[in-house]
Amino acid sequence: LFMTDDSYTVRELTTGTRDEPSITWKAALAFGAKLDEKTRLDPRWINFEGKPEATFPFCTAKTVLNETAPHFLRDHAVIVGGAPGIAGTALGDDLFNTPYNRFDTRGVRMSGPELQANALANLLRGNWLTRSTHHFDVLMVVVAGILAGAGLARARPVRAFVGALA
Repeated sequence: LFMTDDSYTVRELTTGTRDEPSITWKAALAFGAKLDEKTRLDPRWINFEGKPEATFPFCTAKTVLNETAPHFLRDHAVIVGGAPGIAGTALGDDLFNTPYNRFDTRGVRMSGPELQANALANLLRGNWLTRSTHHFDVLMVVVAGILAGAGLARARPVRAFVGALA
């Protein structure tokens, strides 16, 4: 289950409820991830591994049953899911926006199984995104202000004015 915003974009790495860890969290633990139960409900954001349909290998059930060599699946996490739209839109669309489609003119969205793969990869690698501290944010604003002020002070008045507007 993924939390989406108003534009149906998935950003948050959901790790379950107070009472029950998510299946992705449990799978990561089963694969040996070093996760701390005390911090499970801390806010995390998905660090997407890449663009939709280009990050994780995938194949159809027919390919797995008829053509895939057993070593292809051995010692790998396998996430099973249907092709988006296979059950019809009445049951919900299993395609989600990600930060990648903001600038992608093709409008390719990410499927539910691929989102699960990203979430699992983040938990296994420990490379999810977290919010910076308030002190760090303030420091960055101050440093940016000092750098901008110093740069504008060195420029000629017309260029400084144009730079300030930009």
